[in-house]
Order: sequence, then C-alpha cells, then structure tokens
Amino acid sequence: MFEYNIIENNELDEVENLRKRVLNLTMVEKSFYYKELKNGKMQAIGVVLNNKLIAGAYISNSLNSLYIEQIFVDKQYQNKGVATNLINYIHKNKSIFENYFNSKFNVSKLEPNSKQIKKFYENLGYVESNDFQQSMKKRI
Repeated sequence: MFEYNIIENNELDEVENLRKRVLNLTMVEKSFYYKELKNGKMQAIGVVLNNKLIAGAYISNSLNSLYIEQIFVDKQYQNKGVATNLINYIHKNKSIFENYFNSKFNVSKLEPNSKQIKKFYENLGYVESNDFQQSMKKRI
C-alpha cells in the first residue's frame, strides 16, 4: 500500500514543499529543517502512494534519542492512518536511523504542538517526558 523512502538531497525540495503546504507556511527562504537536512544533521522520510508523496517526517538524533522533529500529511490523506503507519514504520526500522546517525536508539521523542496531537501520540504509547518542555517519549 504505502512506500516509505528515505529522501535523498536531490528530493528535498519536494518534501519541503509538501511540509510548507500542509503547515500553511508561506516563507520563501529555505527553512531551518531544510538546511539541517542538507547538512546531514537530520534525515527525511517520505510516504509515497501511487507515485505521489503524501506525507513525510524529519528525524534527528537528540541526546541519543530518535527525535521525530516534524510529521506532515497531505490534507486529503489526514485521518486515514498515514501518520500512525509512518511512526510505526520509523520505530520498526530504527536501525536505518541508527546507522545514519551512528547511534543506538532506545527512546523516541517528539513535541506535540496541540492537545489534539498530544492525545494522538498518547494513543501511540508516548508519555510526557521531563527532558524538554512539552516533550513526549516512548521506548522503542
């Protein structure tokens, strides 16, 4: 059904454009995330359905935790399990990110930006963390 692809540098514009569209961002300059991706400090993963990029996530290494910086899903595919499947894929395939960041991950962390999103992450097994303000974590 879904294909999960690590986004290469030559494909970053496509995933960044999707992120901007989903999050209603209008900035013209390249984002902090884009620059971190280009510099190898983050990794992007995309969800492809019928040869169309429909979702993505930006991953980093934060204090030896797999840190999901952002998740974004095209509006027409929201509330259809895409984000849940993407997070589960990231956790099940953490070795991809361990190899990329040359680190071992036992915890996944993220920061919800609303109560609704926080509830979504709680349903996936995340709990509040004291590491960062509004941070949540899950053992993986």
